[in-house]
Amino acid sequence: MRTIGRSSALFAAVGGAWTIGSTLSESIRGTDDTLNTVVGACSSALVVGVYGRSPLLAAGAALAMSGMAIIVDLSGGHLDQRSPKDFARLMTFHGAAESE
Repeated sequence: MRTIGRSSALFAAVGGAWTIGSTLSESIRGTDDTLNTVVGACSSALVVGVYGRSPLLAAGAALAMSGMAIIVDLSGGHLDQRSPKDFARLMTFHGAAESE
């Protein structure tokens, strides 16, 4: 149970750091762009590095998270090849979006 608690706390801290970092960056800079996503990713990587007590881990996590965040951000927020209409159909119950 202790491992689950630690993993959950780490996951929550990483998500919180991402949100705080990207939101503060957007507030300070006054623009919503990919750089805010990178700041959030680096904030999360800092939490991972502190948890692992390794600056090298923090640097590697920052590169990995920032790289993936840039790819997702530039792809429009999704990595699949479905159209928005297909995605909306999949997210509704019994095709309710088709009847509208």
